Amino acid sequence: MIGKSGVWRFVAATVVFVIMLSGCSNAAQPTGHIDGYTYAFNKTVMHSMPTGAIVTATLVNTTATQTYTTPTGAGGSFTFDLPPGRYRLTAGGASPDSAQATPVELTLTAGITCLVSLYFVYA
Repeated sequence: MIGKSGVWRFVAATVVFVIMLSGCSNAAQPTGHIDGYTYAFNKTVMHSMPTGAIVTATLVNTTATQTYTTPTGAGGSFTFDLPPGRYRLTAGGASPDSAQATPVELTLTAGITCLVSLYFVYA
């Protein structure tokens, strides 16, 4: 038979355990995923951009501006994991003349991957 002090120790241990579990229940915010490439296009040739352009994703249709950036990797590739919402994607900083890619807007949904191509157009 358990005495009063044993019961209270059991109750206290249970309360501490439940409090510890509640601290672990903060799941990560669901995100959507963007996979993309940057391309350069002139009058006759299209090719992938070299490493080093900066891709920017700006959350639109909100009161607070939220901007995320990432550099392009091998072959002009880039990736983002972002909260759901409507984004405007731009890219710049790649030569020649630090041109800007034509912007793209998309709606990102949690658990979904969007495939995006950004184009730098040169004369």
